[in-house]
Amino acid sequence: IIEAENGEDGLVKTRQFSPDLILIDVVMQPMDGITMLEELKKDPKTQSIKAVLISSFVDSRLDKYEEEKSEAIKKGAIDLLIKTDDLNKLVEKMKQIIDSL
Repeated sequence: IIEAENGEDGLVKTRQFSPDLILIDVVMQPMDGITMLEELKKDPKTQSIKAVLISSFVDSRLDKYEEEKSEAIKKGAIDLLIKTDDLNKLVEKMKQIIDSL
């Protein structure tokens, strides 16, 4: 597991280590997760790396979440997951994604 401080650091480390899968927080500064994903998908060296976006997603409307998830997938993400207090749920979802690769 390799950690990054923000989107810019994430880009550098992704290019350096070429991981199979990355988990990107949507809300980061100075570069947000969506911008990081777009940059990864533009670069031939990183465009094939699988990415999952994660967000605390405070908007309780399901339709808004589905809209954001659809947009993330269009931009190249595998999924958009909601941060949860139940870490086991997040770990289980990540295992499912890894198993499908």
